[in-house]
Amino acid sequence: MKTGGDKTRQRLLFEAFKLFSTKQYDQVTYNDLENATGLSRGAILYHIKNKETLFRDVVGMFVFRNSTMTSLEESRGTTLKDTIDNFIDRLGREQREWQKNGITNVNFAMLNIQMSSYTTFPESLSYAKEWYEREVGIWREVIARAVAEGEIRRVDPTMFAEIFENTYLGAAYAGLCEEYGYNVERVRYKLHCLYDTIAGD
Repeated sequence: MKTGGDKTRQRLLFEAFKLFSTKQYDQVTYNDLENATGLSRGAILYHIKNKETLFRDVVGMFVFRNSTMTSLEESRGTTLKDTIDNFIDRLGREQREWQKNGITNVNFAMLNIQMSSYTTFPESLSYAKEWYEREVGIWREVIARAVAEGEIRRVDPTMFAEIFENTYLGAAYAGLCEEYGYNVERVRYKLHCLYDTIAGD
């Protein structure tokens, strides 16, 4: 169960995400954080060491742990088809939750904060590469199991893992120019079309 301190830190991280997703890192001030959270400077620094730590925690939590295959650890024993649906359902819940909290286009918010991270802390590109490889690795496991169990025909798990991940990432990038970000059901349709091309007889 979350304590009051846990809830306060969670609120701080979420409000910081909203700020960092609309402004560059060096444009976000402690005054901005105080106004957005209703917390004093002392209370903010009680929960985080400094602004850099806060930014890194925000990127880690909202960019590299949300909207990801890693967030679906509990579904890794399911079929490929169910994994696709679990993943898309997660995207839909996230999109609705963030819109409810004032982030209209989650794709724009994500890209904006990622680019700020890469330009401010170039070493974060290495972390992004590791994240991508981990995501593809999870897809590969699921696809290899689907092949072994006869759910889909024999395909190269590594190649199709990249195709599934890149289909999602392409949809996320295309969602930048849409008012509300990507159409989650359209992403589901694309991944199911891909699934249908390799489904077993």
